Amino acid sequence: MEEKQLIAALKRGEDRAFEEFVERYGDRLYRSLYLIVKEEAMARDLVQETFLKVIKNVKGFKGESSLYTWVYRIAVNQMKDEFRKTGREVMGCEGMEQGRSHVESDVIRNEQNREVAECLREIPIKYRKVMTLFYYEEMKIKDIARILEEKEGTIKSKLHRGKKALKDMLREREVFHEKETV
Repeated sequence: MEEKQLIAALKRGEDRAFEEFVERYGDRLYRSLYLIVKEEAMARDLVQETFLKVIKNVKGFKGESSLYTWVYRIAVNQMKDEFRKTGREVMGCEGMEQGRSHVESDVIRNEQNREVAECLREIPIKYRKVMTLFYYEEMKIKDIARILEEKEGTIKSKLHRGKKALKDMLREREVFHEKETV
């Protein structure tokens, strides 16, 4: 089902559409939220609450962005609400994927990925959110700006500063040689 058809079916309240919606976006949203909050239970709860809000408010979706961008915006708001309630900072980032065929390179890459994830957890949340959306979700700057309700220039600046902070940490820990750095 194409996105426009899916949206129309969701607006009509079709169960099949909701099942496809969850199938299409559930894992992706969970992974993104987990990259930011680093807690399985919290990421799951945020996904469930987001989906409930989507179903409740889908009739108001105007199509000014992709469905996923709209859904992700709802998830970000849910996450902000949760952290306001608990008064704590978002922590964490899951390790990167690996894809080497030789055992030795797999071991090296896994260790590097662990180090990258650890460094990513240490950069400020304002940079980590932007980097997660840009690199893991492969979103465009304009969509990230819409989701985080910030100007595109601000997003570009945060992306640049986040990359610099991550590079500096990786160099400091000697995770990569100079030309391999992120």
